Amino acid sequence: MDNQTLIAIAALVLANIGTTIGLFTWSTNQATTATQNHREETNAILKGIADEMKQFHEEMKIIHGRVCTVEEKVKNKLQD
Repeated sequence: MDNQTLIAIAALVLANIGTTIGLFTWSTNQATTATQNHREETNAILKGIADEMKQFHEEMKIIHGRVCTVEEKVKNKLQD
């Protein structure tokens, strides 16, 4: 083998290594960004669900109070 062939092979090896490292770094950064975005979206959804559950709980308290009032009225009418 002459020097030009060895230089060409070395250049190809270095180019492949550089490309592999570059693509690995890029994909790692993309995965980190995607994971962070996914966490933010998930937290926003969970916060929305928690808010809805609180509102639902408050509405159930109101309805329970109304049902108790109606039951008392019916109970009093039945006793009369």
